[in-house]
Amino acid sequence: MRKLKIVSNALLSLLFLGTIISCVSTSGKKHESQITLTFAGDIMAHGPNVKGRFSEIYEDIKPILDESDLNFANFETPVTESKPYSGYPFFNAKNEYAQAAIDAGFNVFSLANNHSNDQMAEGLNSTRDFFASKKNIYSAGIKNKNNDPLTYSLIEKDGWKILFVAVTELVNHGESTSLMDYYPWSRKSWTKLKEDLTSLKDSVEHDMFIVSFHNAEEEYVLSVEKSHLKLYDEIIELGADVLWINHAHVPKTWKVLYDENNIPRKIIFYGMGNTISAQRTKPSWDMPDSPRDYTGDGFLATVKFEKQKDGIRIKQLKPYEITTYITKDKFYFIRLMNDETIQKLRDSKETKWADYLSERKKIVDKIKGIEIWQ
Repeated sequence: MRKLKIVSNALLSLLFLGTIISCVSTSGKKHESQITLTFAGDIMAHGPNVKGRFSEIYEDIKPILDESDLNFANFETPVTESKPYSGYPFFNAKNEYAQAAIDAGFNVFSLANNHSNDQMAEGLNSTRDFFASKKNIYSAGIKNKNNDPLTYSLIEKDGWKILFVAVTELVNHGESTSLMDYYPWSRKSWTKLKEDLTSLKDSVEHDMFIVSFHNAEEEYVLSVEKSHLKLYDEIIELGADVLWINHAHVPKTWKVLYDENNIPRKIIFYGMGNTISAQRTKPSWDMPDSPRDYTGDGFLATVKFEKQKDGIRIKQLKPYEITTYITKDKFYFIRLMNDETIQKLRDSKETKWADYLSERKKIVDKIKGIEIWQ
């Protein structure tokens, strides 16, 4: 196994500065050796999120998703058409809500999280079947039968074979967990997880191995538990190329791992935050650094990979800060949290929102360290 070293975000920008290349040739055709992936966080279905106008939720980020070959999201609600919409603590969404995420450009979904079995076996089966019924849409995390082996998707895209799995170590109740890729928080369970991941990696031919991990860490905490840090490094060492972690509902940092030749090979996302939710229903206008206000923000991260004889390399990483904006008529939409958005709010006389997001942007800037790939 190639020995890797972890490089901080600040140093990352310096080491990558001379390596950014375009994935478009002079003829305008995409290099077959390159692929672009975008990773998001949690798509929630709180009451305000399911009021309607679903396509408008994603309008601000759709151009980013359109530029990527594959777009990953953690879909943190069952999709059960036969049941009504339901918010916290036992979520449920209907097909149209999930379809809006697909129409926006998300095409790879983690279905393993602590809300997966909120509607028990019926919800698990209907959620799995909904995504499985969609052409060129991929998912993992829900089994076909009780106690089946670890599920996975093998995504074949533009000459790449991408092996994708999604697991959770947390559930909100014990019903129907045998239908889930569920590894309860324990040392014994972690050992079994690593064994199953290794077995799958060795048995399925692939170019890239992506693991979605829904952890059992405390929610709304920006730091990462030391015990999990060790586990995450072990998952990378056993062969994962991307470890994409969620659950805390707040944006966290990431780390790129280089080999002994200073070539960036692998990446760990420690938490992308919420992509869309209604956990921040009342922004703290005068105290924007309040803990609950972090739940309104998240990251998108676009990563460009290149396949070479010596393995895959990360050629470009571009993070985007996103936020949940609440309209005057109480609809919850995603907005890019950047200077352009803030200026538009000022121009439309929404000074309170402009001032608030200006401060939130300063706060989130510190989480990601510095802006890279600009």
